[in-house]
Amino acid sequence: MDYLDHVSPKVCLTPYEEGITSLEIESRIWEEDTDDYLIIGRGSGYIFENPFDDDILDDLLDMVSSDTYALHGVLTKTEKGREVLESAVTIVYIHTLKLKEEYRGKGIGLKTMKFVVDQFACGLNLILLHPAPLGMCVGEEGRDIAIKKLEEHWSKIGFQRLGTSNVYYLF
Repeated sequence: MDYLDHVSPKVCLTPYEEGITSLEIESRIWEEDTDDYLIIGRGSGYIFENPFDDDILDDLLDMVSSDTYALHGVLTKTEKGREVLESAVTIVYIHTLKLKEEYRGKGIGLKTMKFVVDQFACGLNLILLHPAPLGMCVGEEGRDIAIKKLEEHWSKIGFQRLGTSNVYYLF
């Protein structure tokens, strides 16, 4: 079966706090045998509305988690980060997208992420992606290889690496 032809991603939005919306992603395939969708992966993130002020952005990111708080440094303390942040009206931050192992390497993750990107790519939205557990790489050389693969992979749908960070952006 060519799974890619049967992928049907789904995005659910839930209010979290004022100015923050929780984003849940499902990667699904249609199963003709059961006449229903099979969830083969899940992802999550947040949408930050109008994060113009550094203090507001700092508070919003801190409110969500320490992972999102780490983004503050990447976005406000690097020239490229400030450049992309200053132009954004909304930040869509995707911190997780994990497929079941047997569905990896088939383009399903890219198709799912492309669907999410298409939902938010209009207007002045900044889409941030913090992919893969690079900490699992062995040594500096292994990490460099993993980063190169990530850059090649996510650039297929327009993401660019933000400086030397592990964050990718699309604006």
